[in-house]
Amino acid sequence: MAPPASTPAAAARTTSTVATTISNFTFGPASGSAPLVVRWTNNDAVDHDVTGSDGTTTGIIRPGASAELRFDRPTTFAYICGIHPFMTGSVTIR
Repeated sequence: MAPPASTPAAAARTTSTVATTISNFTFGPASGSAPLVVRWTNNDAVDHDVTGSDGTTTGIIRPGASAELRFDRPTTFAYICGIHPFMTGSVTIR
């Protein structure tokens, strides 16, 4: 799995963002594909996070807040909510 890009060159690229919601203790959609940036918006009344098996994380996403991860190459990023591990999802970066 690819960690988020941390280089200025990757950050300077034109990117598209796919929106993912958190509601009723589920990620929606549970899977999908995106160019380089994925944004998760927490519509629940409790904290969540997005944590990949490689340790990549958004940190805590408070109710009503959003967090993004930027990827620098194609990959499939499988993730869970570290607070509620029964919540799972994946996204394919094209």
